[in-house]
Amino acid sequence: MKLILIITTLMMSFAVYAEDKSFSGSTEASAVVINGNSNNETYTAKTENTYAVSEYDLAKIFGKYVKSASSGVESAKAWEAGLRYEKIFTQDQFSGFLQQKAEHDPFNGVFIQRD
Repeated sequence: MKLILIITTLMMSFAVYAEDKSFSGSTEASAVVINGNSNNETYTAKTENTYAVSEYDLAKIFGKYVKSASSGVESAKAWEAGLRYEKIFTQDQFSGFLQQKAEHDPFNGVFIQRD
């Protein structure tokens, strides 16, 4: 739970720059806790932020986090974080990007970390 609060606080700190027209982003976080015959907990957080360095250059930062447990047994735990730089060389014809992404999803075959 502490990790979710830290991630949400970090993602919401990007909203401070929302007044700047060159910055855009979307952030979401959720927590679903169900108690009864079976106890289920699901926590998710996701962000994607774009900064327009110039008319033809974009910098992006993105990430997501998912953790789910049912009756104390973890059924999903995954995270992803990345940076991306996009360059538009000619409008609507030629562009390129550089990207670095790291992810972890042991329930999908990515056991420790994959870059």
